[in-house]
Amino acid sequence: MYGVALVVVCVYLGVGILKEQPQNSQAILGIVAIILFCYITSARPSRVNWCPVFWGFVIQFVFACLTMRTRFGYDVFDWLGKIILDFISFSDSGSNFIFGNDFKSKGFALAISGTIVFFTTMMFVFTHLGITDFVVLKLGRIISVCLETGPVESVVASANIFVSMASPNHILTAAVISAPAALALAKLSYPETQTVNYEKQKNMRIKDGNRYTFTKSELHSVMSSGFASTSGSLMVLFIMCGASPNHILTAAVISAPAALALAKLSYPETQTVNYAKQKNMRIKDGNSEGSNLWSVLSDGTAMGVKVAVSVLANLLSFISVMSLVDWFLGWCGERAGLEELSIEFLFSYLLWPLAYALGTEPADCPKMGRLIGVKLATSPLVAFTQMGQMKRNREELGAYLADTGGTGAWHWEGNHVVLDASNKTLILGIISERSEAIATYVLSGFNTVANIGITIGTLVQVCPDRKSDYIRLVFRAFMIGNMACFATAAVAG
Repeated sequence: MYGVALVVVCVYLGVGILKEQPQNSQAILGIVAIILFCYITSARPSRVNWCPVFWGFVIQFVFACLTMRTRFGYDVFDWLGKIILDFISFSDSGSNFIFGNDFKSKGFALAISGTIVFFTTMMFVFTHLGITDFVVLKLGRIISVCLETGPVESVVASANIFVSMASPNHILTAAVISAPAALALAKLSYPETQTVNYEKQKNMRIKDGNRYTFTKSELHSVMSSGFASTSGSLMVLFIMCGASPNHILTAAVISAPAALALAKLSYPETQTVNYAKQKNMRIKDGNSEGSNLWSVLSDGTAMGVKVAVSVLANLLSFISVMSLVDWFLGWCGERAGLEELSIEFLFSYLLWPLAYALGTEPADCPKMGRLIGVKLATSPLVAFTQMGQMKRNREELGAYLADTGGTGAWHWEGNHVVLDASNKTLILGIISERSEAIATYVLSGFNTVANIGITIGTLVQVCPDRKSDYIRLVFRAFMIGNMACFATAAVAG
């Protein structure tokens, strides 16, 4: 199977892709570099099980080919993307009633807050009706079989596709995942009053009172998949910022096998674990069994308000802090004779090689490096907002050239594009369609520096006894979460 899969991938790459588009070969550099980096920095290189690594990338490659190289796959995900956009539009009715018909023109806060509340509420409803339960468990079992990873970590990874670490109030897979072996990680807490059949859980490895703990490798895998995930609530926000729905959907799905593959490469399993006995998996916890639909709607709305407030507050603080740091760097740059010095200026040079290795158009590498840096330092929402601006600028430039018969003059001024005929400046410039698609995969995920602290703080509340393990593993998991996004982008490239 290894040999057959490798031959098929190589032949398809050589004949179907690189023969027609040889520039795509630069992304192979990124895939090789990511695997080598994770292997060199692995906690136990000699204990690596290459099965999940190999098949994780094969699954990514196959899925990327289906969605980006075949008309059927593209049409399916384009159709799903349009369904999501139509689904999001239902929130406009409530926003129109509360904020007025022109609410979208009154600022970003009013434009997205209604969508966040509506989508979070519907996620609670889908969970209550068992829809999330069915999809997550089926997908988790498929991942477990394909990658030879444990059922618990596979189900948590698949659940992060729908609900992930989107905010301090919506951490990990809280209120969605409730597997007996994963309760300590998937819930903010789990009361002792839950209805749980402990007789069926005697196969778990470590029993500590009423809690069950993972091996370090499993803990690392779950944390890594959380950092790499693009949940439903994040997908909605990214799409509203200008990201392509079909690329966001693809990134959400294939980030799960990527995260597990690299997590097992970075921190291999060294303990003997009987995965076959981890079968008592479910979504709803004991306290939700008696809830009715109206109670679920109320709980979902309350959570949606908390998420919206948290998202907007974080955006406000991060963007403000960025402005402060940019002012300081600009002040220093003026005295050093470097007037353009800023956070984004530094990132555009420092991360240029990474951007190139992912398959980005060479002319767009500084912009890609800047977007990656902004995401890591602040929030993916800030980076997606900037990418959306570049996308709209490209469309406006195209319309400008069409109106002038292709003769309209324009030029660059630093990072901005100036339309000579209308004397209009397109702030942040433009980005090509290819680079935009790759950027969508790079920027997806809950893996900013600030989220390291959020993750540690939450997990310590869940199980204080393992605080030392969280602290030792969280930065490695953060690194692997980012590497998974980079790997997904490289495969797309």
